[in-house]
Amino acid sequence: MKQNFSTSTATLIGSCGLLLWSTTAFMAIHVTEMPTFEFLFMMLFVTLICTLFRLTWNRKWAALSKSPKCWIIGSVCIPINALGYYCAFKFISPAQADLIYYLYPIGGLLLAGIVFKNRIPKAAFAGAFLGFLGVFILFYDDVLSILSPDNLKGISFAGLAALSWSIYMINSRLFSDTPHEMVGLFFGIGAIFYLIIHLMTESFVLPTLEELFYILLWGIVIQSYSYSLWEIGIKKGNFIMMNIMSYMIPLCSILILIASGNYPLTLQVLLATLFVIAGMAICPREAAPSTPDCDPNPR
Repeated sequence: MKQNFSTSTATLIGSCGLLLWSTTAFMAIHVTEMPTFEFLFMMLFVTLICTLFRLTWNRKWAALSKSPKCWIIGSVCIPINALGYYCAFKFISPAQADLIYYLYPIGGLLLAGIVFKNRIPKAAFAGAFLGFLGVFILFYDDVLSILSPDNLKGISFAGLAALSWSIYMINSRLFSDTPHEMVGLFFGIGAIFYLIIHLMTESFVLPTLEELFYILLWGIVIQSYSYSLWEIGIKKGNFIMMNIMSYMIPLCSILILIASGNYPLTLQVLLATLFVIAGMAICPREAAPSTPDCDPNPR
């Protein structure tokens, strides 16, 4: 059954997905002992099961995109995004990786102007820059040495992750009439990819009951539910606002850690909050000029 949302409603739904993403840092501290690719496989396999159930329950199988382009881009970008992001952590600090990774909203705006042949307002780039500046302030202590030649591999991996996610956003917007559950199928393809890497590089470690709980929670709530909400925002909402609101994720992650007693409240956090809010405040409120009016299954 096709759902129609106004631009403002879809943007609000998408922002709820972004807020749910912010809980991943809190959940991640409970699964740090698990092998990386074993965790990714289990978590995304749970996501795939949820997606298959939702597609069947809502009778949306027939609405899936018939375009090879949609499937190829989604199937390639999703695994590359996660692989690049996690590999970056092996060469640079998480803060440095996040700073490079959160260039993706700016990349998304640039690609939108090229792909949809529409002029993106200067205020959109100004808002994105303020949001990025907020992330820079948030991670200031860890990013001063990021331009060291020793960090080149980590920067490359994080940049690859950012680029792949920018491309995926454009793909999602381009095929805006396809079900938002399709992202779960792309995660399922990623799960197969991670299983192969796990079997090749890691030894199986039996998860504890606590780890199993967070695997299920992450797979169902974050990867399945919140990404579907985000897809609604990207497909039907204000594309520019959705990009700039992405800067809420690292900020809200820190705020959740502060609320749970796992991170101190500092002046940097307060300044970062102001910059991210300022970036969203100057963002154009009208429907994004990058909204495509195109056939979701081009010939």
